[in-house]
Amino acid sequence: MTKFRHLFDYGKVIYEATAYGGSDLEIIDRTEEGESIRLLLVDGARESATFNKQGHRYDLVFKYSIYFNDVFEINPALKDCLLIGGAGFSYPKYLISRFPDKTLDVVEIDGEMVKLAFKYFYLEELYNDYNLYENNRLNIYVMDGHTYLATTPKNYDVIFNDAYISDIQDERLLASCTIELVKNRLNTDGIYVVNMITAAAGTGSYPLFEELALLRRYFKYVTLKRCRDDVPATERQNCLIFASDSPL
Repeated sequence: MTKFRHLFDYGKVIYEATAYGGSDLEIIDRTEEGESIRLLLVDGARESATFNKQGHRYDLVFKYSIYFNDVFEINPALKDCLLIGGAGFSYPKYLISRFPDKTLDVVEIDGEMVKLAFKYFYLEELYNDYNLYENNRLNIYVMDGHTYLATTPKNYDVIFNDAYISDIQDERLLASCTIELVKNRLNTDGIYVVNMITAAAGTGSYPLFEELALLRRYFKYVTLKRCRDDVPATERQNCLIFASDSPL
């Protein structure tokens, strides 16, 4: 970590460590658009964030995550969800607080990351507010996502793949061997959602369209959603892929 980047971010560092895989990890507080937010940085990339203000802590700082909810507009009856990649548990906090009929299992490879989410990202507060120690609406598994899919006996209505270290995605979770596992773990009418940080057009979009072609080998319906219309399609951005055997 460089002092220059600290100055550029205008943030107060409240925690520093070496993350899973040897990456540099920082947690900083800063103000953006008049809001106090807490950021989880891995090698300088924004991996997770939360609002600090009480009553606002379960809202989403990163707006791309709101588009995960498209699955519940497609089929409101979808209930049992799996998220691969927990980080600061931003989306789990949102889902549990906004959808009282849903359950969520989260697979996070780094146990230290889970501890940080409880300590710095208000996950303990969520557990207390929603009685999660008793009702099992939110369960956390510390392990590799591929291994979890290969060993769990559970099936899901929705599987979200949001597994990143810094801004680098776990490539094995994009491979055909994992897609087969996902297909086997989805219930009828289930939906698979993949977040990819990639260009949506031009030479930088090759990984995205390679993944789209691969998913079409396993699912009848595959659609793409760009999460930002305010930047050119040739720039890296969050793109969500939705895949299912039922119409999307």
